[in-house]
Amino acid sequence: MLRYQTFVRVARRINADAVAVAHHKNDLAETILLQLLRGSGRSGLIGFAPRILYEGIRIVRPFYDISREQILQFLKAIHCEYRIDSSNEDRRYLRNRIRLELIPMLASRYNPNIIETLHRTAELLADEDAYLDKITAHLYETLFNSKGVRLTLIPVEYLDNLPVALLRRLLRRWIMVLLQHSHPPSMADIESVVYLIKHNVPGKYHLVENRLLLYRDYSHVLASEVQRPKKSGRIPQKKINALIRQTLLNHLAQLGYTFISVSEDFRFSLPLKELKHIKRKKVLNLSGLHCTLRTKKPVQKKSRRFIYPLTIEGLSDSVELRTPAKGDVITLRGGTKSLSRYLVDRKIPSPLRPTLLLLCHRNRVLWIPGVTPSKSLPPVPKKGKIIYFELQP
Repeated sequence: MLRYQTFVRVARRINADAVAVAHHKNDLAETILLQLLRGSGRSGLIGFAPRILYEGIRIVRPFYDISREQILQFLKAIHCEYRIDSSNEDRRYLRNRIRLELIPMLASRYNPNIIETLHRTAELLADEDAYLDKITAHLYETLFNSKGVRLTLIPVEYLDNLPVALLRRLLRRWIMVLLQHSHPPSMADIESVVYLIKHNVPGKYHLVENRLLLYRDYSHVLASEVQRPKKSGRIPQKKINALIRQTLLNHLAQLGYTFISVSEDFRFSLPLKELKHIKRKKVLNLSGLHCTLRTKKPVQKKSRRFIYPLTIEGLSDSVELRTPAKGDVITLRGGTKSLSRYLVDRKIPSPLRPTLLLLCHRNRVLWIPGVTPSKSLPPVPKKGKIIYFELQP
């Protein structure tokens, strides 16, 4: 593909709309065997096509159906001198060893017409590949209803029962659209994403070319572009975790869910004395988190998931706005369970759990804004002073 990009640059520099390259029938045979040894799939075993469109430039191979021997015979007949690149004899390169050793051995011991045979195989595979591509394009539009939009998520339920052959093609198409590539991702990348879909592995992710993050949650595979590090190398896990959290928050917001996510070490204490002295309302601005404490029930303009009535009586000390801690439990109308089990039951994605905002009294979780609506919590006692917590998501 790097060579194609070179062709495109040259064509644009001289204002050409097509590039002719000298690949011939023997080159095709070498490419097919090279791809076979690398474990390529059907598309790789096609070798190369006689003509393609790459980034708006036509790349054509006029010698596609002509062998090296035919070309040399023609040059000899017209008395035309030619040169051979000395690097073509360097057996350190796999392609050269295929040309100089493998193909002659196959021709002498197994099939004298090995070049023709491989050429015919490539044409048969190309016809079948074109048909499968047509099916894939139709299926892509039918399942994803993308209408030209770069989808950032795909539902697992649509794909889990597909034949793996079609699934691979759909994923290849999807990734190429996301990366705006003319060339497909590697087979290793495709197989990693197939694993995310075919196995129930919420919380797993895969990086494609250090440019695209694909994350599996409970029901979708989510995609997000990755900003490449300035220096080559692995992307820090901390950066990946932050990107996963933001990707999940964006996805859940599209579905109508808004969680309040804060830094993992967030903690703010509200002493009981301070709560008792609130007259009408108190506004807290905590590192960008806007919280209003009221003594009167707020007008229900927003979701109940972001309003919580706290009864002062019965509290022995301060309450806290903080992130989850080991040993936290939550009491609901149906009883008490551990916070970790509750979050799993609610299918809250694991990367978001450490950053969820909680209202707690000691290790008892009173409220999870955006996750636990007040109507699912135990009834509020009719007696005693109530402080209404109102959070701005």
